[in-house]
Amino acid sequence: MPSIVDGKEVFGFKNKQQTDILTDRALHFVRQNRAKPFFLFFNPFVTHQGYWSTVPDEDVALYKDKPLTVTDLSRFPEAKMDEAGLRRLMRIYYGSIACADRNLGRLLSALDELSLTENTIFIFMADNGMSCRCSKASMA
Repeated sequence: MPSIVDGKEVFGFKNKQQTDILTDRALHFVRQNRAKPFFLFFNPFVTHQGYWSTVPDEDVALYKDKPLTVTDLSRFPEAKMDEAGLRRLMRIYYGSIACADRNLGRLLSALDELSLTENTIFIFMADNGMSCRCSKASMA
């Protein structure tokens, strides 16, 4: 799926600074348009598994030495990884959330700095839902 940058389709826009770059562009847009009403759709898709390669190392490092509790994989005989592999994926996923959170914080701070917070509607939505592919029965 292409990204739209400056009105042009860009394919393959995946790198470790992707979310920071998108946030920089959103901040630029807000600053350029602060004197008039504007609409900004900001979609940091770093938390989607297909974009985990774009999670900055420093965000993953936040979880390097954290003890992460993983589900008992023996309950899932179809599992194709061990607990260490699952912990590695969890660190990347948590890092992706940290990356999104850090960049949303940058955007919200800019709204404060520009005195736009009181006159801004900010809607935060997520579309990930549950991603463990478990049946409802196994979650009981």
